[in-house]
Amino acid sequence: MRKPERRWRLHTAAVRLLTMAITAGALVSSASAQVNRIIPPEAVPGLFKPATFPEAFMNGQAVRLGAGARIYDEQNMIRMPASLSGDYRVAFVRGNMGEILQIWMLTDAEYQVVAERAAAARRSGGLR
Repeated sequence: MRKPERRWRLHTAAVRLLTMAITAGALVSSASAQVNRIIPPEAVPGLFKPATFPEAFMNGQAVRLGAGARIYDEQNMIRMPASLSGDYRVAFVRGNMGEILQIWMLTDAEYQVVAERAAAARRSGGLR
C-alpha cells in the first residue's frame, strides 16, 4: 500500500513543478512583450513607404535613406528595408544632408505622443 502513495506524491510534485514552469514562462513572455524605447525629441512623425533601397517615400515625397540607416520595428528590432512593404506610421531623424538616418515604426500610442511633441515644438518655434 505504500508504493501507490509514493507514486501519487511524485505525480503531484511533478504536476506542481510543471505548473510553476508554465507560469514562469508566461510571466517572462508578457514582460518581454512590453518594450520601453526612447525616441529622441528631434524625431519627426511621418508616413513611411519603402521603395528600392536607398529610395523611399516619407509623407508622399521621395527621400533617400542614408548609408547605415536603421529602421526599428515596434519591438525595437532592426528591420532591413528590403523586408518591408506597405505604409508605416513612423518617427524619423534626418542627417545633415537631408538623408534619413533613423526610423522608428510606431504603435498608435507612440505615434500620438510623437505627433503631439512635434506640434508643441512647431508652436514654440523649435521645428519647421
